Amino acid sequence: METILSFVQDALQTLIEKQSARLAGAPFGERCITVTGTVNRRYRSLGGRLGNSFKTFVYDTILPHPEPSEMDFGIWPVLEKFAVESGDSSYRKLWEAMIQAFADYGFDPRSGLAYFGAMTHFDVVRLGPSPYMGAGSPGFKFTAGLPFETLWEKMPEKLGRMFKAFYWGMITRPETMDYNRYGFYGFDDRRREHTMPYRPGHVAFAGAGAWMIEAWAFHYSKTGDTESLAHAQAMADKWQALQNPKTGLVPHFLGSKKEGETSMTAQSYCNIGDTGTASAFLDAARLLEGHTESETLAAQLAEMGRKLITGLAKYCYDAEQEVFHEWLHIEDGSIHTEAYTYHFHSQEQKDRWEAIDPTLADVAVHAGNQFYRAGPSSWACGVGIPLSTARAAERTGDPYLLERARVFAEGIRQASPGESGPCNEAGQWIYPASGSYLQTMLCMHRITGEPQFLNNARRLAAAEIERLAEPAPEGVPEWWRFPFRSGFLISLMELHAAEMKA
Repeated sequence: METILSFVQDALQTLIEKQSARLAGAPFGERCITVTGTVNRRYRSLGGRLGNSFKTFVYDTILPHPEPSEMDFGIWPVLEKFAVESGDSSYRKLWEAMIQAFADYGFDPRSGLAYFGAMTHFDVVRLGPSPYMGAGSPGFKFTAGLPFETLWEKMPEKLGRMFKAFYWGMITRPETMDYNRYGFYGFDDRRREHTMPYRPGHVAFAGAGAWMIEAWAFHYSKTGDTESLAHAQAMADKWQALQNPKTGLVPHFLGSKKEGETSMTAQSYCNIGDTGTASAFLDAARLLEGHTESETLAAQLAEMGRKLITGLAKYCYDAEQEVFHEWLHIEDGSIHTEAYTYHFHSQEQKDRWEAIDPTLADVAVHAGNQFYRAGPSSWACGVGIPLSTARAAERTGDPYLLERARVFAEGIRQASPGESGPCNEAGQWIYPASGSYLQTMLCMHRITGEPQFLNNARRLAAAEIERLAEPAPEGVPEWWRFPFRSGFLISLMELHAAEMKA
């Protein structure tokens, strides 16, 4: 246990010393831990069809910035938990100072939208929005894990305004709840007018819709606001109608490339990343339980989330090849090999298209992620569905989900001893996978009480701490520079808490 706390403390001190910034850039401004936004390795991505070939796009390597100024929201729970476990109040003071900085400067004064999410970060030096990947205009787009509860305690009025405002900024056609995956800052939310005209070419990701539902559910759970509840109900109804009754899968997104369409076309495939969609449905259901007016919606969302995660857990994993397939046909759960997105699915497929167009030679082949292998653009490896499945099993008590979580946990146990260094052979950090899988084991231990799961979590943590003591491979930035570091540190704190109860 002392090893875990020492490791987390050393990591936090490294971040404070080497990856933090002073508020407003002032010499004595409050210190805020910062993080680089998006990072990726260079790759050529497949786009849409172009005649007898494809559009392709080269994405150059984006490394973690050595002196980022974007606030790290993910580190908040680490600071909070470590302050409690260590008894050192300085970490809590740092956490509270970051919260106060965001409360003071983290919201667009005109629209009420917050400077966080998948497309915008809060710049603690400029005291304003920092756009996604440092280019273009900031956009408002929800993502998983936003600290609603913490923010509500400090700034309920501002957060409540935001939960109202994004309806006007992201919904394009209220009668059908059509929406774009992101909105813009700068509109006047007091006018209560939808600011983005409907276009069939908008992309309405399932995850974006689910996170909107979760946000409205949170607002209703805190205030009883019936308008937010109605919005959540309308969006839930929209996606329930799109969910396949047999497989439980949902379209990854809605959108059409044909101008003049009167509706947004539902795509024929689901993505493994829609585990996040399922989790948001389940989290929203939990928020709505216990409130008389929202019990029906809570049950609806709980069933939608259970069916979706069940479908993904059933169809995405090939146990023989130990591969998690990314794209699935909604109708029957089969692998969608014609979803030409990012890369080819097999060497045979690549050879066939390369014979037609030799310029496709440097597009990668990627059949799907493995426990410790990921796509060519990623600096990290791992898959999220083992943890999502285990959490859904804990949340719902569903025996099939528990059985699938056991399968994934056993796959993790068998795969983890094969990793000897801090990175795999592709130069991808292993610790994000270890953190997610460690939490999977802890979740399984809570459900079953079986000691082997806690033992597996201990082994994963010990092995990863030992690996991270080694220097980073040449050309690979240090592990603590990446945005996914917080997930690993949280997993260690959760193990520490579990050990204290054992």
